[in-house]
Amino acid sequence: MKPNRFIEANAKSLSLHTAAWLVVLVITLVNTEDMSINTWQLKFDLPMWFCYLAIFYVNYLVLIPRLMMKRRSVVYVLSSLVLLTVAFTVQKSYMQYWRKTDLNHRLEHIMESSAEQMYGRNRDELIHKIEREIDRCYSIKQYNPASRQNQAMISRMLLVYAVSLMLGLTKRWKFEEQRRKEIEREHIASELDYLKAQINPHFLFNALNSIYSLTIPYSETASNAVLKLSSILRYMLYETDRSSVSLSDEISVIENYLGLQQLRLTDKTNLTFAKEGATEPYRIEPLLLIPLIENAFKYGIDSSETSYIDIKLKIDDGRLVMEVKNKIVGMKKEDKAGGIGIRNIKRRLELLYPERHVFRADEKNGEFLVYLSIPLSKENVDENFLV
Repeated sequence: MKPNRFIEANAKSLSLHTAAWLVVLVITLVNTEDMSINTWQLKFDLPMWFCYLAIFYVNYLVLIPRLMMKRRSVVYVLSSLVLLTVAFTVQKSYMQYWRKTDLNHRLEHIMESSAEQMYGRNRDELIHKIEREIDRCYSIKQYNPASRQNQAMISRMLLVYAVSLMLGLTKRWKFEEQRRKEIEREHIASELDYLKAQINPHFLFNALNSIYSLTIPYSETASNAVLKLSSILRYMLYETDRSSVSLSDEISVIENYLGLQQLRLTDKTNLTFAKEGATEPYRIEPLLLIPLIENAFKYGIDSSETSYIDIKLKIDDGRLVMEVKNKIVGMKKEDKAGGIGIRNIKRRLELLYPERHVFRADEKNGEFLVYLSIPLSKENVDENFLV
């Protein structure tokens, strides 16, 4: 994000929070007018406002992003109840302590002022009378949950909680809107690239068909290679403009790509590909897996030394798990395996599967290991993975 946009975003966020706390302040002043003891001090008492701050920002910064937005609704509700209960208990305890302290000060004042007038009177009887009055004022009945003080306290806490929830949802909505626009821009850019690459594709396929016809009498291997290349190009030209493709088609492209790569490998390179699980009726974002395999060939083969590339695909319970492992060989050991291709994959995954994917790319002991886990949509669901 550019500095100006960053400052502008922070200014907007600060304005929203300031407005929210002004609303809380005004409504709090209105709701506390019926309190009987030192109302203005209670309104602006710091410990009580610390409780409001805790409710607001624990919900806004922790509960909403980590629970609600991850669709853990039950845990979110329970956590919110715990937060509000703890805050209510702390506030009530503090108010009771403050009221008791205030009454004790009044008692001392009454006793001191009355002592001067008690000459010839029963001092103990007067003290006992004052204590009974304090007990009456501080009785359980006055502090039951239905009392007006407790109702006002609960109302203020719910107000703070509701405002934080509203701000949190607004922030999330803006994030989703920004992400949607970014994806649209990337799709437009991809479509432009796609259109540029579609310069008379029929000419290309006609040329490949001619080459295929010429190679049939001389080499079955060469003719099969032309067929595989034609299939890959046809897929890239006509299928990848969609938001999702059949998982079986995506895997077929991978198999054709591996078949082409196998033609140039020597006995020094061991290539394995294992697939487990049914591909139907699942769909996937096109050309999402190929860059990971290309990266393995870029850093995992060298004619001067032995190497290996191990690729595993597993489809289970609506998720695809892919593991790619290769030995880093030759001069490429000095390079950082991955580079732009891996960074692009990470960015695509963040846009397409926010908080729903697992991706790791690690270099260890001369090996490069990639692990990917993503959710799959189904044929009968019109989904573009942007939810």
